[in-house]
Amino acid sequence: MATTPSAGEKTFFLNDIPPFTSLGGMPLSPEREEVIMRARDMVPALRERRLETKALRRLPDATAEELRANGLLNLRLPREHGGIEIDNQTYAAVIAELARGCGSTAWTVGIINDVWFLGGTVLPPEGREEFFASGLPGTAPFYPRKVAKGRKVEGGVRIEAGGEWPWASGSQLAGWVMPRVDLFNENDEFVDTLAPLIPMEDCEILDEWHMLAMGGSASNVIRIKDEVFVPDHRVGYMSRVLTNSHITDVPDFMRQPWLTGVIYGLAPISVGLGRAALEIYLERAAGRPIASTTYLDKSAAVRTHLIAAEAAQKIDAADLLLHRGCARLDMWAATGEDVSVADRTKTRADLGYAGKLAQEAVNMLMMDAGASALDDASPLSTIAADSLAMPMHAAFNVTTTLENYGAVLNGHMPPAMALGDHVFV
Repeated sequence: MATTPSAGEKTFFLNDIPPFTSLGGMPLSPEREEVIMRARDMVPALRERRLETKALRRLPDATAEELRANGLLNLRLPREHGGIEIDNQTYAAVIAELARGCGSTAWTVGIINDVWFLGGTVLPPEGREEFFASGLPGTAPFYPRKVAKGRKVEGGVRIEAGGEWPWASGSQLAGWVMPRVDLFNENDEFVDTLAPLIPMEDCEILDEWHMLAMGGSASNVIRIKDEVFVPDHRVGYMSRVLTNSHITDVPDFMRQPWLTGVIYGLAPISVGLGRAALEIYLERAAGRPIASTTYLDKSAAVRTHLIAAEAAQKIDAADLLLHRGCARLDMWAATGEDVSVADRTKTRADLGYAGKLAQEAVNMLMMDAGASALDDASPLSTIAADSLAMPMHAAFNVTTTLENYGAVLNGHMPPAMALGDHVFV
């Protein structure tokens, strides 16, 4: 006779180490599993600090210290500089685990580690080594709200005063800033887009982060109050990565399509948030009546079974798309091949759609959780808000990624940003 599963058995799939595909040559090793477990072990404390994180609008000091102690701020830093030099499949699992505990923490860790990748790919070798050797994390706000133009001068680039860049996630932990700056010549003609490496002490942080989603990520505004000179070795050129020139002289694990690689740390967050929402939903259901019905135990209701099963399938489907995308990135990094626009667009579509599926799962669970889940102190309300951030982010906005992929499927170039002849996908 079959026995009724226990609560622990009922949620076993939420706590398994994710399956790893061999596509990218990255089977789950003890070393990779150990890094994932560091993140998993932080989940209870992250959940306990959820309200504190929201109130502070940044990570609590205890969280920041634990991230440093576990090496989770150095996941994408090369080993020779004390980092973990993580592959994308393990990286995805680590970020998803952190998101099970706290979306803002996962977001901050993802951005900080992606800036190691940014600096490693756009900067000249001397600047890259200085950035890595400093051990200081960076933040990289991309879209300025007040433009500061760059001008080439002897020995470097001079950036105008007054520039302001919002969305500097992890600003509380950053020792460097890499904002987007457009370079103009003496005739005021556009030349290139830059990602200069600027010490944080040359900038000002405007504490203006008041957001519904990722409220504890300290994604504040960076302002360059005075004109700044950036020496040549700290000036990164976007043309270098859009032409794939970077793959010839960077660490092997960074030899992958740039735009997906440079913001990849955000993609797994949706999956982790979905898992957390499902865990909480199942915990709340046990022994709880459903208002206006005869159900005294929500966990016994067929509607609960259908909602939980569909949400779990959406989360698993999102995870499969996520891991297919990261396995392809690992494969391309291993070979150093020049990846086609079609393949890059497909991978971005995989990651964008993963975010859509996971967010749909969270929304299903939230809508059936009962009105008490709307309380600002409810973990489900925080997860529901945070789950909107990734599919709404410019890099993985599902409408954009599907439009680009659909154009390629129909034999057209995607309507993506470009620098000269080089498409930004």
